[in-house]
Amino acid sequence: MSLRSLLSIDFKKYVPGFIINILPKLKKNLGGFLILFLTLTVTLFWVEKYPLFSDKKTPSSLTPESDKKTPSFLESGLDMVGKARDMEGENMQIFAADTKSGHGKIFVFKYDDGSNATAFSAENPSYTSPDFRIVEGQSHDWLVVTTIKNWGTGVLNHIDTWYVVSYWSGNSVVLSYLSDSNLYDGGGTLIYKLTTDASIGADDKSIEIKFIFDDCETQNKCTKTTKVAYYVWDSEKGFFVLDEKKSEISSWEISNLM
Repeated sequence: MSLRSLLSIDFKKYVPGFIINILPKLKKNLGGFLILFLTLTVTLFWVEKYPLFSDKKTPSSLTPESDKKTPSFLESGLDMVGKARDMEGENMQIFAADTKSGHGKIFVFKYDDGSNATAFSAENPSYTSPDFRIVEGQSHDWLVVTTIKNWGTGVLNHIDTWYVVSYWSGNSVVLSYLSDSNLYDGGGTLIYKLTTDASIGADDKSIEIKFIFDDCETQNKCTKTTKVAYYVWDSEKGFFVLDEKKSEISSWEISNLM
C-alpha cells in the first residue's frame, strides 16, 4: 500500500467515537501535560540523587559528638564501648552511658557512616548499672546485657538478656535466662551458687549455655553439677528456643531456677 493510499483512509471509521471526541481536548491541554510530566521527572531525579530521608539516617538527640550537649538524664556523654554487626551483617559502633539514677545504661548503635541504627536502655532495680558484653556470631553479633533479677537478705540473682540489632526491626530480645545466683544462710555462708558459661559455642543458629551448680554443706564443701542447655534459632518466632532433646536440662528446670 502506498503512502498516498494510507493518507486517504478515513481513520474515523475505525477509531471509537469517545477517542475522537477527546482528541481536541488532549490537543488543547497537551502543553499542560508536558509541563506536568517534566516536573515529575525532575522531582524524581532530585529525590533519587538527594534523598530527603535516608534509609539509615534517623535523627536522635543521643549523639556521641563532643559538640552535642549531654541529655539531662545521662550522667555523662556517650562513649564508644565496642563494635558489632547488625542482623544484616553491617558494621556498627556501640556507644553507652550511665543514667543519673546510677543503675541504668543507655545504648546507642551507629553505623560506620555516622547514621543512627537504634537505641535502647537497660535498668537495674538497684545497685550499679548493668554489665554487658558483645558475643560474636558467624554473620552478625549479639549484645548481652546482665541485669539484677532480684535481691534481698542472702540472695542476689542476675539475668543475661541477648539482643540482636537491626535497623529495620530495632533491638530484639532473642534469649534470656538466669545467669548467676547466690544464696547465703543467716551467718553469711554460701550454701548455693549458680554460674553460667556461654563460651562453649555460639553461631547464628545455635547457642550452648553451660549451667554450673554448687550445693554447699559448708563454705569449703560443695557438690558441683554441670548441665548444658542447647538453644536453636526459631526463624518463625524470631528468637532462640530450647532443644529439649539435645539439652541436659529441661525448660521447666530453667524456668524454676532461683
